[in-house]
Amino acid sequence: MTGLDVFGQGAAELGAWARQSGQQLFPREDETAVDAETITSFLEYAKSLIDEGATPGVDAQIEDVGAGVEQGLFGTGKSVFHLQFHTQVQTFASASGAAMTLLRLPARTSGDHQMVNKASMYWSIAATSAAPESAGILMDFLLTDPEAAKALRLERGVTAFPEVQSAIEDELDEIERICLDFARDLQAEVSPAPRVTPADAVGFGEEFTRISQEFYFGSKDAQATAQELLTVLEGMQPAE
Repeated sequence: MTGLDVFGQGAAELGAWARQSGQQLFPREDETAVDAETITSFLEYAKSLIDEGATPGVDAQIEDVGAGVEQGLFGTGKSVFHLQFHTQVQTFASASGAAMTLLRLPARTSGDHQMVNKASMYWSIAATSAAPESAGILMDFLLTDPEAAKALRLERGVTAFPEVQSAIEDELDEIERICLDFARDLQAEVSPAPRVTPADAVGFGEEFTRISQEFYFGSKDAQATAQELLTVLEGMQPAE
């Protein structure tokens, strides 16, 4: 049994660590970019979890990711915690048959969780659309119509419209209500959402996983790995 099943190879985890340090992976003009010191501290913390047995070794973590929900450590009750976007608790509860709940992210500084609302998907209408008004009507229906919300339910995200939440809550099962209540309860404390990942940076997650694994396997030290990751990030920042 381990504490966390996987930690240290996901860009979302680094993003949360950066926010709790007052930084962003892809900062707006008034925000501070993540620096090498913060990345180094993240890598060293993740490595300490492996060394202390709180998470499996990096090779076991790679295997766990490949195993999927039903065969992974968390889905089979062999780890206590799993970091994931909150509506995915439905998938894990269904696969494991276990009772589950949702908790805030651990905080580097007590009370400063830096939780954010993260859209599960982004919808847009092409500027070249032949029917922009019809596309807008469809998008409005998918976002705001209670009947659409009842069909879509919550696995792909909790609707951001309180009136739609209220309209569907009686339709939800127990685990879906956990998702909805968690989202509602956190609205009083969530931080501003980070900048949408720039188009040139869609591959950062894969690059982060690859480069960070070199550190966990002992091929590079934390400082060199952090500098390499920072160089990759700087090359993916959008042109202002």
